[in-house]
Amino acid sequence: MAENVERINQVYYTLFSQPFGLKKIQDPKGWQNDYKNYEIDTDSKSIESKISVDLEFFGNGYEYLKNMYSSYGINEKVILTKYERDTLSISESYNIKYIQTLDFTTYDNNHKTKSIKIKATKGGLFEDIKNRESDEYDILNNLSADNIDIGHIETVPFQPKGRDIFIESLLESENVNDYRLNSYRFSNVGNSTGKTVRTIPMTVVYNSDQEDISTPMYSQDGYNDEVHSESYDLNTNQDARNLFFFEAEGDESVYLNLTLNYKISEIRSRRSNPTNFSVEIFVTEKDGDDNKLIQKIPVYQVNGTSNILNEIGVQKNLYQTTSPINLTRNGSIGVVFTSVMSYNGDIFAPRGETDFFFNIEKSKLVVRDVTNYIDYTTVSRAIKPLQFFDRLVAKITGKKGLVKSSIFKEGGEYENILVDNGLWARNFPDSYEDSQGNEQSIQMVMSYKNAFKSFSYLEPLTWFVEIIGNKEYIRIEKATYTMQNFIGLKLTSVDDIKSKSSKPDYFSSVEIGHSKSMEYEEINGLDEYNGKSNFNTFIKTNISKYSVLSKIRTDAVAYELTRRIDFVNNPKKDTKRDSDLWMHDAKIVNGVYTHKLWQDEFDSAPTGIYSPNTAWNIFLSPINRLFYGHGYSLKRGLYHYPENFITFNSSNSNQNLVTVRNGFELQEGGVIKIKDIEKPKVEATRVTLTFKMTQEIQDALDGYTDVLGQKVKNTNGLVEYINDGSVTYGRIIKIESKEKATMELIKARL
Repeated sequence: MAENVERINQVYYTLFSQPFGLKKIQDPKGWQNDYKNYEIDTDSKSIESKISVDLEFFGNGYEYLKNMYSSYGINEKVILTKYERDTLSISESYNIKYIQTLDFTTYDNNHKTKSIKIKATKGGLFEDIKNRESDEYDILNNLSADNIDIGHIETVPFQPKGRDIFIESLLESENVNDYRLNSYRFSNVGNSTGKTVRTIPMTVVYNSDQEDISTPMYSQDGYNDEVHSESYDLNTNQDARNLFFFEAEGDESVYLNLTLNYKISEIRSRRSNPTNFSVEIFVTEKDGDDNKLIQKIPVYQVNGTSNILNEIGVQKNLYQTTSPINLTRNGSIGVVFTSVMSYNGDIFAPRGETDFFFNIEKSKLVVRDVTNYIDYTTVSRAIKPLQFFDRLVAKITGKKGLVKSSIFKEGGEYENILVDNGLWARNFPDSYEDSQGNEQSIQMVMSYKNAFKSFSYLEPLTWFVEIIGNKEYIRIEKATYTMQNFIGLKLTSVDDIKSKSSKPDYFSSVEIGHSKSMEYEEINGLDEYNGKSNFNTFIKTNISKYSVLSKIRTDAVAYELTRRIDFVNNPKKDTKRDSDLWMHDAKIVNGVYTHKLWQDEFDSAPTGIYSPNTAWNIFLSPINRLFYGHGYSLKRGLYHYPENFITFNSSNSNQNLVTVRNGFELQEGGVIKIKDIEKPKVEATRVTLTFKMTQEIQDALDGYTDVLGQKVKNTNGLVEYINDGSVTYGRIIKIESKEKATMELIKARL
């Protein structure tokens, strides 16, 4: 910048490195050319200043850098900090002007003049984060990336709400002919009774739980010639593999709806008479390795030889809805044909049997799991967002307490958006044995970049470095923080004004939601409303997509399915989601963190979903986040047509969810009228202009304005200039700062 005659009293420089510590140095030559450029960083959405200047160091600065290079080569980091006297302060204390990193690949030592030339580039905390923002860290591990102990992560106890899930399975078969129920072949002398049971033929069509529901082996045609099970009486041991389709992983309750269209085509008896025929539901419980028959529920029954014979050729249409059947852990259910026969043998007729032949037009069984998990209380651990980001910054820098945020702090709007993972949901301890008996530790893996993108699903966010005193902090705020309506810079004279359309800000399509798989192996069908949705705008030219995808899950169904497989009952069982992270819209009730329900945000219970009173994360659904969080950002290129719409296109989740908030209705698979969206902060028009850079303008760009008691960077405000005789406003995109500077703005919409 321009010379300052009092500069020697106004400015000083320091060097800092881990090996050599802090050193106040002789001013480097070249400081006059430390022009600042400004540009929006595409990842952080903040306006960052950048300085790239060739400096020449003498005196103690020369000695510091020479020793550094001799000892460590180009790998060790050296920080150059410029301090400037605060002339507005009574004490005239020094404040940090900028922090730069010295690039030792440009190290150039002139031994004759004892000077070192080296380039200073952007440095400090911002660059520390940027350089490692994509690196993934286990945030539960107590060591930073540089092996510094950062202590245990701070968590809060979290008691999730039980989500009632629609869980249904279907078993079905059609046109099964010559299906047989074969009795034991008697070969003794005297009176005997034969009892026989065989499963009704059915095949799994869709499955509520692959481990619970299966096609019974005896329902296959290949078993027609077998002698079927004699395990008919209560307390007898059943062959669960062959007779039963359902085996409960825990204590469960199910409804069974049975449709059975069949006829007995033949009863073949030798030296015997059929005395009983029935369709029954068998229920077992686990007794050691045995499956003991504890209950028989009759569906249809015929007694007496003549009555049974009269069944031949008669079509039966049976529909039976039972009351819920309660099962203990590993208990089983089967739907079976049964028969009883009487045998009177003698020495001349030692063999007897009774076999039933069926033609089955249709067998259909619907299984509904109605187990009450709503009152099944579990406790997880969770991380609040401020601690979540502070941990990631500590993993990168080795320092805690560097993150500040008005939205994440105590009392902030998003203070209670909690994060946990699958194993915490299942209440696993920090260390446990896996299914192979190996010792494992819970990990929670995330990168700073993905964490920021995930929380930006709530609404557009920004992060930047803020200097408080002489210390750098990371600040995370709403993106609107960088688009405030105070005058940050007033240009009295500008030249070469040009404007053009900003193509990237005209969005023809939208994708919003979380990016995790919605294929749940436990259940068929999808009632979950939190997945990924796609929308089209009215702009037909495929210009740009507005994409907001969280790496952290928000789906309640997947979380509930995971939560139910708790550590106490399933210590050796894995799920595919154990390592997945969830975001929870939570609240505190009587000192305990738990889920918000519809009453916390909406006028009435949502419709279009199963069990709305147990639904949570509703306000995090794609349509709600699009309208209430991202609408203003999307509208920047759409506001010209207020009567047009953003229209639902497709989704991998339930698009029938309907919510009403403050009288306004949103349907997940519906439309949003442009005029209903909050007004944008900018217009999709870019302006470039040139102006003479002065010290006054530079000071304004580096300065702050008091906004409601908070110091806000002037670069986050408006730029005011005159265009065609009219006062015009823009927001900074980029400034190339030389004596004649070039500025790129996006037009502000006030």
